[in-house]
Amino acid sequence: MYKKDSIKKDIKKEDSIKKEEENKDKKGSKVRVTFFINAKVAEEFKRFCVMKYGKYEYGMFSQEAELALRHWMSLHSFAQSRSELDIKVPNISKNPPSRVQLVYNMVKEYLWQEYRIDVLETDFIPIQFVERAIKVIRGTDPRTIKKWINAMKEFGLIKVRGKLVEFVA
Repeated sequence: MYKKDSIKKDIKKEDSIKKEEENKDKKGSKVRVTFFINAKVAEEFKRFCVMKYGKYEYGMFSQEAELALRHWMSLHSFAQSRSELDIKVPNISKNPPSRVQLVYNMVKEYLWQEYRIDVLETDFIPIQFVERAIKVIRGTDPRTIKKWINAMKEFGLIKVRGKLVEFVA
């Protein structure tokens, strides 16, 4: 009876090892990469990650660094043309309605007054800042905020990428 129990334990152990190996293959094996970068850039990257997700989670920095490296490599790869990488926003009209343009200008002014963000010099701004500006300018109803963001997107004034906003015009 002792041998049967030990054989069962060995079989269970082998099964658990196989499952762990399968999970590693599914997740992809990871390696530690060590290199040196400017301390300010590292701090900005950490702040960027926390602002993008609105919180800190285990593995977030590694995931974002991997995405950044993949993006950089894809930009410099000859396998893809640059036009395939550009995200196109449909431009319905050359000139947006005056109300949309007015709110857009007011949002830009608010971002400068409140956060000292010049949208012409900054590539991406957290969407929370834009939502806050719309709340102050037009109202706090979530439908209002969504309406103005969609209107600015529709007329090609902004592009929304996840939790970041790029001001185009």
